[in-house]
Amino acid sequence: MPLPIVDPSDDHPIEFEREILPMLRANCLACHNAKTAKGRYNMETYAGIVKGGESGLAVVAGKLADSTLHSMVADGSMPKDADPLSKE
Repeated sequence: MPLPIVDPSDDHPIEFEREILPMLRANCLACHNAKTAKGRYNMETYAGIVKGGESGLAVVAGKLADSTLHSMVADGSMPKDADPLSKE
């Protein structure tokens, strides 16, 4: 069952360094880094995240449902070697 899209809280803007990067480090960077880059996808930088890899563009601005990164997490195919991410 796909994860639903959850709107972030309006309490504060999302901070990449504080909220996103730790999640990437814990769940994605072991396989998707400059050295390993499984699927030719390097998630160590913003540019790498947006560029995508073998599956094409990973992020489509303003269209979360069209973003490969979201789709692969939502359908449970990623992360492969970690627990599934929560909807939050």
